[in-house]
Amino acid sequence: MRVVNWTASVDKEKCKASCQKTCPAGVKVPVYIDLIKSNRFQEAYEVIQADNPFPSVCGRVCHSPCENECRRGKQDAALAIRALKRFAGDQLINGGLPVPRVKENKGIRVAIIGAGPAGLSAAYFLTLKGYQITIFEALEVAGGMMVAGIPEYRLPKDVLNKEIDVIKNMGVEIKTGVKIGKDITLEQILRNGYKAIFLAVGARKDQPLNIPGEELEGVLTGVRFLHDVNLGNPPDFSGKDAAVIGGGNVAADAARSALRLGANSVTVYYRRTKKEMPAIEGEIAEMQHEGVKIHVLTAPVEILGNNGKVNGLKLTKMMLGKPDKTGRPLPVPIDGSEFTVKADVVISAIGYNPDAADIDPALKTNGWGGIVVDADTMVTSIPSVFSGGDCVTGAATLIEAVSAGKKGASSIDKYLGGDGIVVKDLNPPRNFGKIIDGDTKRVRVPTLGKVEGFKETELGYTLEQAINEAARCLQCDVECRTCEKVCPVLAIKGKTSGQRNVAEVDVNYCVGCNACEQRCPEYAILLNKLDKPVIIKTDVNKVDYEQIASLCRKAKFHPEQIVCYCTATRAEEIAAAVILGAKTPEDVSRATGVRTGCKVECIQPVLRILEAAGIQPEPRKDGWQWYGRTPTVWEIREGIKAKFNHKGFYFTEDIQLLDRLIENKKDN
Repeated sequence: MRVVNWTASVDKEKCKASCQKTCPAGVKVPVYIDLIKSNRFQEAYEVIQADNPFPSVCGRVCHSPCENECRRGKQDAALAIRALKRFAGDQLINGGLPVPRVKENKGIRVAIIGAGPAGLSAAYFLTLKGYQITIFEALEVAGGMMVAGIPEYRLPKDVLNKEIDVIKNMGVEIKTGVKIGKDITLEQILRNGYKAIFLAVGARKDQPLNIPGEELEGVLTGVRFLHDVNLGNPPDFSGKDAAVIGGGNVAADAARSALRLGANSVTVYYRRTKKEMPAIEGEIAEMQHEGVKIHVLTAPVEILGNNGKVNGLKLTKMMLGKPDKTGRPLPVPIDGSEFTVKADVVISAIGYNPDAADIDPALKTNGWGGIVVDADTMVTSIPSVFSGGDCVTGAATLIEAVSAGKKGASSIDKYLGGDGIVVKDLNPPRNFGKIIDGDTKRVRVPTLGKVEGFKETELGYTLEQAINEAARCLQCDVECRTCEKVCPVLAIKGKTSGQRNVAEVDVNYCVGCNACEQRCPEYAILLNKLDKPVIIKTDVNKVDYEQIASLCRKAKFHPEQIVCYCTATRAEEIAAAVILGAKTPEDVSRATGVRTGCKVECIQPVLRILEAAGIQPEPRKDGWQWYGRTPTVWEIREGIKAKFNHKGFYFTEDIQLLDRLIENKKDN
């Protein structure tokens, strides 16, 4: 007998590959990788482009959160998703990028303030829906931090401009050299017939070090320094010793740029350890490879000078204390550990904030200059004015800005009477070629190997390299059947190979055992408590008891013997279920609630009684659970263990018991 208090349900948004779920823009990673493997490069690019208008750009500079969650990484090494994205773009970049077809012009005008990744993305998605878009940009060029903040050796300007040209060719008008609040106001824009505005002004205000000496000549801020370098006004660092304060991507870009500008030496000082550095891991490695020195657990105390110019830096050693509000350990100065170093240039790159306070008096901002918006709709304190990206969240990443632009476009579309669906769901036919099994090394991305000015350092995959790397993809979006494999009653069907579907639960069969929720690698399955418990039990009174007793004796069980302690099910109940027509372990579980899929050997009594009745179940294929150990591959979260820590279910103890049984068998 089993008391069922829970039933499973599937969250369809979570029942996706980890890489796609983790991508802030929701790019269908397994789909475009499969298309690359099939030599269908334009289709691969278009699949990326459907969710992200900057495939080639992100293929170079994205921080790749998808790779951190790649399930291949649990086996050997995560897939090189970013490099494959770049490869798809590299195949088309010189021959012409595809320009998506836009819907018929609605005759509705929308203004966007800022031609950075958030603003351009919003323009892209709104144009697809048929809106007439004008972007107002304060700089003389479009691209925002993509053009002004990322050095040429990481992101060549011609690559960026070709993807911006796609947006222009869709019909978007970009007016450069126009600063909001100075050259034009929000009120003027709305009076000119624009029905909505999306503010995407970014975050370019450097945070000060707040130490003596910041006013000296030779002290630069990271964002301003990169702006000058990238827009053609670089300083001359020839023969100078440069010190960079900070550990993020701006600090890394500033350090590597200083080397390329002729610096005699470049040293990065960071107050935590290398483990806590927020810069992309690959950028840290490249810094060191190129000759940048990194001093961790070190913080500046004072910038030293002579005749108004920098000539040194006083620092103190740090130790890590308790975690701060970000969860990282708080660095604490060590008394008496101060020391000085020579420096001709100091670049402060400890972070940057939005500066939206002067845009409009009616626009509500917070204490650090960010724009206040409704979290769901992205609308600001001014009706019909929306906002997203770094100017709302503070400094974030390129792909997060793209995501904000997409969400802003959806909100504006709804506001203007649309359905809010701004992404065309491309579903090209797929070949599902062979997956490389066994441990394989990730294909290394070729690089220049040495510094050659601002020439791009990463070269990208060759065709052979890309195909080999793409073949390492496990196709999680169509191959995951973990839940189906562990369900003892076949109440849930997983993703069928070759079909982009999601798991489905038959609640009429579900016995609430929790095996699927425990093992789902995407955390897409939840057990929900029933309003009223359901009893699963076979009534032994429906069968001649002598038949039950005879079958139990033949299987060498006493009828009243408990054969599954987790559900307190007796042999007589299983025998009755078999006599009434159960022919498989799943049938028995559905009829009695007995566990047949746990890690202890409750399955054995079920099989013995079936065999005593002359029934020989065929072994289930593909690792099904009631022969051998349950195919549990994934770590089980503590929250799930705690949720089901009730009498009658002892998952942790099951594992320990089975391990002991196996060891005993080995010893005997």
